[in-house]
Amino acid sequence: MGWLDPPECNVARHCLETGNVAEAARLLIASKYPDHRAVRGLRLEAGQRLVCLAGQQYEAGNLEAADAAIRLAAECMALEGEALALQQRIAQGLMQKQQHQQWVAAKLANAQQLATAGRFHSALDVLAPVGGAPEAARLQADIQQLFAQLERHLSQCREALQSGQLEAAYLHWQAAHKLAPQSPEVAELASAVAQARQPEANGHGQAVAVCDRRQSLVLGGLALVVSAGEVCIGTPRGEGVHVPVYAPLHSRHAVLLRDRQGWQLAACGDRHGRPCRAAVDGRRVESTVRLADGSLLELGERDCKWRFRLPIAGSATAVLEPIAGSCGVVALASGRIDCVALMEDCLVLRANHPAHIVLPHLPCKQLRLYWKDGRLLWEVEGGLGRLEVPGRTLAQDDNQVYVPSRLHIEPHLDEAELLGRAAAGCEPGQGLVLEFIAPSRSEQT
Repeated sequence: MGWLDPPECNVARHCLETGNVAEAARLLIASKYPDHRAVRGLRLEAGQRLVCLAGQQYEAGNLEAADAAIRLAAECMALEGEALALQQRIAQGLMQKQQHQQWVAAKLANAQQLATAGRFHSALDVLAPVGGAPEAARLQADIQQLFAQLERHLSQCREALQSGQLEAAYLHWQAAHKLAPQSPEVAELASAVAQARQPEANGHGQAVAVCDRRQSLVLGGLALVVSAGEVCIGTPRGEGVHVPVYAPLHSRHAVLLRDRQGWQLAACGDRHGRPCRAAVDGRRVESTVRLADGSLLELGERDCKWRFRLPIAGSATAVLEPIAGSCGVVALASGRIDCVALMEDCLVLRANHPAHIVLPHLPCKQLRLYWKDGRLLWEVEGGLGRLEVPGRTLAQDDNQVYVPSRLHIEPHLDEAELLGRAAAGCEPGQGLVLEFIAPSRSEQT
């Protein structure tokens, strides 16, 4: 040690004496005097000791620490012979470790995907070769727990079916379906529960998906929903009539036309070729009249009056509401319907305004029916919804509207509370069931 040596040499010697070889190497590598004899000598010593340290870490299986040490050694000196061979062995070991980690990660991802689909047996088979990895062991335990839950819900669903507790059976099936949507046992039980409810569906006929805008439907006795762009109003005996009305009208009395600007009312011709009597806001309709939110429609010689509404700004879906005391009531075999929803883009039900239909006891934030890719779909926000096709399935997962079917809407309760209510013989509470049925006309005129 010379008194003229750079100051970092003294610090580096102290680090070497105390075993802090890496810090000594960093000080020497960063020296402003890399060619000084003392710096070069200490750097060589630090490099040799780092090579020894890298070998020890490699033998202990600490490949990352071994790699860090050998890289630092290579900055201190040129690696040759055994030191160079050690560096290559460490690099190869790291590459193999990385490949193994990628293999394990792929197995874990595959197992997780299978478990999410409810294919628990397959997921556990995938994890078997990597069971020693901590992540695999944790996932394996989670899957085994989920599988136990599935078996419990399946068993309790069967017991509830045998005892006639259909709501409890459905809730256990729902929990099982959530855990294992692709399970054959879950599908089999769905059919069994649906068939147990089959007597309730008698008389409705075969369920059909709504895929044509010309197909109207009745929504839970609340409204006649018509999606056609030309909506004919007339009597139940009129050909091609979408809105059959109890009133002294012509068989085809007027037509509502939807275009890019909104809606118009056109009067049909009577048997003599004259326009049927119709008025909008007191103005006689000779050909067509553009409608606005709040327009008053008057059809025929007597009081058949409707209010035309556009309840939601930006939506072309309109609603016809009869004026109190008028004879504007839709004539359907399922009963009298006061409201007609002229659906363009979507139909929104909420407990309060703004909504196309206000349903105060709706147990969710909103129910929305909407057209997409030629199909009528449903969506529940802020609640739990399931579409039941009687005699076929308890939950139609494609969110498509079927006729006939039942849409069950429940508040957002957790599984434990729902099952507790079912065990106590209680309904889920505050729930709502809306039926979708075909609008068969009444024989009355």
